[in-house]
Amino acid sequence: MFKNSMFFLVTSLFSVLLSAATPFNSKTVIDLRKHVGTPCSAAMTDLLAPAMDKDLVTPFIAASLATVKSEAAKFDPAALKKLTLDFKDGEAGFNALVSALAGTQTTPETFRALIRSKLKELSLLKDPKTLGLTAAKLESFLGIASGAGVTVIFDDKTSCCHYGYKTGADQALDPKSGRTWVSAGDRNSLDPSDTYIMKEMKKYFDSTADLEPFLTSFFQFMIMSDGSGYSKLSALGQTLEGDVDGVFGAEQRRHWMTHLKSHPWEIDLASITLLSVFSTQSGYVMFKDNALVEGTPADYFGVSATPGNGSGLGITRRFRRPLQNKISIAMRTLHPDVTDIIDGITGAGPKDDIYQKFMEFIIDPANDAAVRKNGPTLVKAMTNYILLTRSDAANITKAIK
Repeated sequence: MFKNSMFFLVTSLFSVLLSAATPFNSKTVIDLRKHVGTPCSAAMTDLLAPAMDKDLVTPFIAASLATVKSEAAKFDPAALKKLTLDFKDGEAGFNALVSALAGTQTTPETFRALIRSKLKELSLLKDPKTLGLTAAKLESFLGIASGAGVTVIFDDKTSCCHYGYKTGADQALDPKSGRTWVSAGDRNSLDPSDTYIMKEMKKYFDSTADLEPFLTSFFQFMIMSDGSGYSKLSALGQTLEGDVDGVFGAEQRRHWMTHLKSHPWEIDLASITLLSVFSTQSGYVMFKDNALVEGTPADYFGVSATPGNGSGLGITRRFRRPLQNKISIAMRTLHPDVTDIIDGITGAGPKDDIYQKFMEFIIDPANDAAVRKNGPTLVKAMTNYILLTRSDAANITKAIK
């Protein structure tokens, strides 16, 4: 149960019943159901990136308190309660901010500064030192409630909304911008963190009975923007895939900000999703100091030993990828009928990392024609490959040792 101080989140402030996942309030909508067959890179270059760039500078009017209350029904209470923790007067402080912002014209590029100024002007925070962090936490929810952001529809029950992603003009800071909320299956919207998704993975892959439909759906979406497989999944399968697909788009945008030269975080996320099928069966998550390392998907999230270098899935890349590589080499010996198909399409060599090469292949616009031509074949081959890493995990592990 929520603490009494947070009870307003589901009573007076958000005084409407929480509904099943529903579309976001953003005015810009990309319905991928109308773009089935579009390769991963083309979905970014032709659809997502242009829409996100335009939304960043498109004016919107900050929503009224009544509208914010109504929109809150679409969001997860646990996620929403984080937005109010810094207010010294709780509900009254949050209401005061929303009311002060209401009716003001702004853009996603300038909204955070506006929130900061109002928080400071009205002296609403418990600790003024949290001003920047509080504004950052509030802006995406309030912006989306006001009609900003880019909604991407995956299927009838699952969508995401990207808000505040910059263009990459500042290579150091822009890849850190933006936030994505995901409304998946019957779950209300939240902004899934890496650690949240890792927990979903462990729970799902530890107990799933619909792994083949999940992988087929995963690859159909990744390769051909086809979300038709969502409806065949369990509730947890729908939310896991929705979270991965939503965050994948966000990280892909960040990668594109650098012209694919740095921050390949979408590759990290997708590879970890696939590697976790093996890891939850074998118990091994990395290869370090010439030995397999035991763990769970949660161990793929790391914190840099260098102060200021942050945290995330990329931190453990140097130990995860060697395991991917060793699995790939073992699979080429154990199941060449499957790996030959994949390598023939992606151009991977006999000692290459199949996970990495597959992801690099589908996000590269130079391969769009090949992706369109070989999409169904690649879906089937990659699904079989990942299924075999689970069913033959014992022999793969033996080969690696």
